[in-house]
Amino acid sequence: VAAMASSLALVSSAFCRTRRQAQTIANVAILVLSALGGSMVPRFLMPDWLQAIGWITPNAWALEAYTGIFWRGADAMELMPAWGVLALVALAGWMLARVAARRMETL
Repeated sequence: VAAMASSLALVSSAFCRTRRQAQTIANVAILVLSALGGSMVPRFLMPDWLQAIGWITPNAWALEAYTGIFWRGADAMELMPAWGVLALVALAGWMLARVAARRMETL
């Protein structure tokens, strides 16, 4: 989860030209991802269509992993899908930030 969060922060930083712009974009992104992913309201209280949309957020996958460990006593094999998605988001974020940083170097 930490790798995913930091890679998304790197993406935000790499694409923004000022600290204020990065802070504003990050605040909006965090609020939207948290609301859709179930960090503000439990996803089981949301309508079915909103629960389905929530799976596009890394927050939902992180919460799935945490609840699997702490509430359901899930083993590592049950947590692999959530861990895999989080690892892919972390890797994609790192790669996207790297591309954006290289572009900024050439400007």
